[in-house]
Amino acid sequence: MSPQIAISRPQDLYFRINVVQIKLPPLRDRKTDIPLLVASFLEKHAPPDEKLPVFSEAAMLKLMSYDWPGNVRELENAIARSIAISTTGQIDVPDLPPSLQFSSFELPPQKDEIVPIDEMERRAILRALNETNGDKVATARLLGIGKTTLYRKLKQYRVPISED
Repeated sequence: MSPQIAISRPQDLYFRINVVQIKLPPLRDRKTDIPLLVASFLEKHAPPDEKLPVFSEAAMLKLMSYDWPGNVRELENAIARSIAISTTGQIDVPDLPPSLQFSSFELPPQKDEIVPIDEMERRAILRALNETNGDKVATARLLGIGKTTLYRKLKQYRVPISED
């Protein structure tokens, strides 16, 4: 039998459970974690006797471009919902929650917002991919870069890509 702990005040409970603090930045600041989290949530929520569903490139781009105000919990719920809604082995944009389906890709920085150059480049690539419906050749042309450079940048920014 485990001993019972008498808690007389809420502060007592706080100090008992506040042994170690872990500070994580919000998911919107850790976009590169999204593909790993998606893979983990797919394994967690997919039916056990079925092949794991895969995300279409367009659906993954929507996940990567969303700000996730609900952080990891919101992402997990979106994955669980998408698995339940999907009727095929591939999760596409219509299988995502409405807040994701109809969200636009990241807007350019606001007039007074200072954004690192690599973040601006990542946003431009995501917007161009969205504009061209994932067509890499058209995206590279739109951005004024070569297809090889585009693939290198996609890898650098850990943007999931499908093979053409």
